[in-house]
Amino acid sequence: LIDKLKKTNPFIKYKQFGTTTGRLSVTPSSFPIMTLDKDMRNVVLPDNDWILELDYNAAELRVFLGLSGHEQPLGDLHKWNSTFLKMDRQHAKRSVIAYMYGGKSLDVGELEDMYNVKIVKEKHYNPQREEVTNLFGRKIKSDDFHAVNYTIQSTTAEIVFRNMIKINDLLKNRKSSVKFCLHDSIVLDFSNEDRELLREIKDIFSTTPFGKFPTKVSAGKNFGNMKEMSFG
Repeated sequence: LIDKLKKTNPFIKYKQFGTTTGRLSVTPSSFPIMTLDKDMRNVVLPDNDWILELDYNAAELRVFLGLSGHEQPLGDLHKWNSTFLKMDRQHAKRSVIAYMYGGKSLDVGELEDMYNVKIVKEKHYNPQREEVTNLFGRKIKSDDFHAVNYTIQSTTAEIVFRNMIKINDLLKNRKSSVKFCLHDSIVLDFSNEDRELLREIKDIFSTTPFGKFPTKVSAGKNFGNMKEMSFG
């Protein structure tokens, strides 16, 4: 890791258009935050007092549910799915995600109505033009096989980015700031001076066009040693 970091810049530079759906990747010369092993995350330190991460529970599956016209279950969605599939949480997580990505041989039983491929395609895929239009009107070239995947991924990414911008605006003229975006979570460089904003920050991030997404907020003195915060 040290040899690799010696060859990179000490900051993150994203490739905004590096993927079809808009999910972020980083340039080769950037700090490799997207591929940094979890055991090595303790090298990421705050300039202020804390590293603080806001992370959705099962973001893409919740977007799939929303696009299918269903309300969001409370709590852990993977656990909720497991009760229908009558299997353990991890197996249910793998099965429904694989189904979302187009696994034709997978049977998700009665969840097929909840995660409705037909409805998503009818609303968002134009086979004549071979393109999908996501929830925010962004058009992406796609074939039939990737249509649902591209719609879900691009919509999820845009929800994260839009809420990140809102939080960035909230933190203007504050010591705290957005440090980076990591897939479906955002990470803040947080100052104790801004503690009164924590609930508002969580509320902004959890608010989506499909209702409130359960959001885990974790904090630590480095990115590798984080503990979940309670808002009770």
